[in-house]
Amino acid sequence: MTGLDDLLGTDSLTPAPQGARWADVRDVPPQTLPDVLLEHWEDLHPKDLRSAVREAWTSQDDPEALLDAETWAELFDEAGYQVDGRPADKESDLEPLMDDVVLTLYRAAREPRGLGWTTDLRAARAAAARDGGRVWRVALGPEYVLARFTDPWDGTEQLVVDVTDLDGGDFRPV
Repeated sequence: MTGLDDLLGTDSLTPAPQGARWADVRDVPPQTLPDVLLEHWEDLHPKDLRSAVREAWTSQDDPEALLDAETWAELFDEAGYQVDGRPADKESDLEPLMDDVVLTLYRAAREPRGLGWTTDLRAARAAAARDGGRVWRVALGPEYVLARFTDPWDGTEQLVVDVTDLDGGDFRPV
């Protein structure tokens, strides 16, 4: 995977230890939060990076229309694994969602490549019917999961999954 520093032309992936606060730079329209995050991520206080990535992602209907999947994956990786904005141990958090050693996840989209997935097949089918496209399934290990969020409106879980290195044959239409 190409590093965020390569994508952005910067020299370091480590945020400044005494960096800025997300609250100081985030007072912008929601659709511009990903751009603000991309502009300021290196300057953010390390504790604020997790909140910034979560807010920039969850405030969008289609976050990958604003930043590419590889950039999002690097930002989530830098922020560390989180559940609804709080740091969490990935293994123990995902264990209840796993069948043996894999997670079975679903995505409603025209194409399977993308970071937003869910464990809820019914929710994926509803999204596909609403937005067009189809439902895709993938089975993978927890190492691919970058974050987990719960939709505040319907309780659906969304997992941010780095599928950039998966083979196209790993995705199956449902």
